[in-house]
Amino acid sequence: MYALPAEPQVATPACTATSCEVTLDADAVLALADRLTAARRFTEAAPLLKSLEAANKFPAERHFLQGYIAVETAAYETAIKHFRSALSLRPDMTRARLELARTLALVGRNQASDYHFRLAGASGALPDDLSRAIFNARALLRDRNRLGLDVSFGLAPDTNINNATADQTVEVDFGGIRLPLELSEDARRTSGVGLTSTISGRARQPVGETTTLVAEGFGRFIVYPWSDRNFDDYSLNVAAGPEWSLSKGRTRLSVMGQGGGRWFAGRQLQSSLGARLVGEHILSRSLRLNANIDLRHLESGIDPGFGGEQYALRVTLDRVVRQSLIVTGGFTVRRDALLDPAFATTEAGLLLGLGGELPKGINIGASVDAAFAQADAVAPLLSDKRRQDWRLGARLTLGSRNLRLWGFSPVMVYSMQANYSSVSFFSFTRHRLELSMSRFF
Repeated sequence: MYALPAEPQVATPACTATSCEVTLDADAVLALADRLTAARRFTEAAPLLKSLEAANKFPAERHFLQGYIAVETAAYETAIKHFRSALSLRPDMTRARLELARTLALVGRNQASDYHFRLAGASGALPDDLSRAIFNARALLRDRNRLGLDVSFGLAPDTNINNATADQTVEVDFGGIRLPLELSEDARRTSGVGLTSTISGRARQPVGETTTLVAEGFGRFIVYPWSDRNFDDYSLNVAAGPEWSLSKGRTRLSVMGQGGGRWFAGRQLQSSLGARLVGEHILSRSLRLNANIDLRHLESGIDPGFGGEQYALRVTLDRVVRQSLIVTGGFTVRRDALLDPAFATTEAGLLLGLGGELPKGINIGASVDAAFAQADAVAPLLSDKRRQDWRLGARLTLGSRNLRLWGFSPVMVYSMQANYSSVSFFSFTRHRLELSMSRFF
């Protein structure tokens, strides 16, 4: 069923008048268990695999065979655990990843199945017919994955819940004379512990051989019951439109109308309405190009000057490495053409990310980004020069798929934001730790 060790050595039988006893080394036990499993003689193979477990020999191969027996006898959750254990020891064990993807599909976890099919398909050792089969399986999974829902809730200690400066005073221009003005508590950096919840959903409905209607939504809610409730923060965004599969499924293109809003301290901070163009193209087994063009009209509930148009472009290239990690790199360009030119900005940045699996059932994600932004005009009340910002960000995510409570798994997210501005009022740093429980339906 996979590459076996070198031909095992079997000791000469020791026989008596009534019986014979044969001693097998670990290689021979594994080889025999493999042949029995391939012949579907699962009852006979099971004790041999148990003996390898007791001797702590060939753990990855043993987990694979135990997982194969489990899936073939409809013990799907047991099979998933064994395949994941094999991959934590041998991330390059393509057969185990394929079987894991197949088992996840059997239990309806289509998104996870597609992820592992993609990692397996990045192996350069696969024959072309198997690569085509994986490609077709992923297309089928996308068609089957018509409804999805992700939910999380948790605690979020935060050093700067209002993205504000640590300065206590700011110089303000009074008729050509700059005088210090003391900032109120609300205008200065405030720390707190929030209760967070996120919910995202998606729906897909094929309407033709190459066309699918897609709808998705995302909501994020943060309340600060132990701090000033003036910092409660809610946001919501929904989008819907057609998606086309082109170039025999190697290219996907979607055009969506979208709308959203953000509420801060119970007051609408901003609303948006616009469109989004999303493209994805598979360049090779391991390489994928993604592009996102986002167009929005903004309305502000605080000051009309913060309304206007927003245009954004994001292009990323991601690559599967070692059949267990995905590396992402790309760039972003954004134009906030706001009505107040002092707050209208042009921004360009770079991003780099890494995500995948670690041993012991740990999922990891890490990313860094850096951007430079410049305002269109001087904010005369705050400075005599145009605002220029360097924006830095970092994010680390750790999750465990082996720990589950009512289907929810723990996730820890640390994030850092820093803005270094030529106008000190806009400079800030923020550190946030989110401890949550997440479930993917």
